[in-house]
Amino acid sequence: MLNSVYAAQHEHDFIFREWEVQSSGNPYAHAIMRGSQNKHGQMVPNYHYEDLKLLHSLYEKRDIPHPAVVVDTNHCNSGKNTRSSFGLPTR
Repeated sequence: MLNSVYAAQHEHDFIFREWEVQSSGNPYAHAIMRGSQNKHGQMVPNYHYEDLKLLHSLYEKRDIPHPAVVVDTNHCNSGKNTRSSFGLPTR
């Protein structure tokens, strides 16, 4: 789950549009929790306390510095209904 955060925080070389690029990494790269959609098309939110606690334990296991997360209240966390996003008016 945190492979991309680990990679983004560390130095690496990669090819971008036929150019070799070197990155020193971004120590503040973070996870984004958007929820998911299961094989039956049901939206599965992941903004609950238990989800955040699981992410925290995964950060600790990987020993990733600067653990951080952005919880996206759109996408599957709102059932793809922008009117039901947290804190937004329903009218």
